[in-house]
Amino acid sequence: MQNKVVNEFIDGIIEAFGLLFSLDPEVW
Repeated sequence: MQNKVVNEFIDGIIEAFGLLFSLDPEVW
């Protein structure tokens, strides 16, 4: 299903942003 691909893609983006923010807190 297309929804599964979209959900996995969104989860990947969220994890990527989480890593960026955790590595560089000054972004906030």
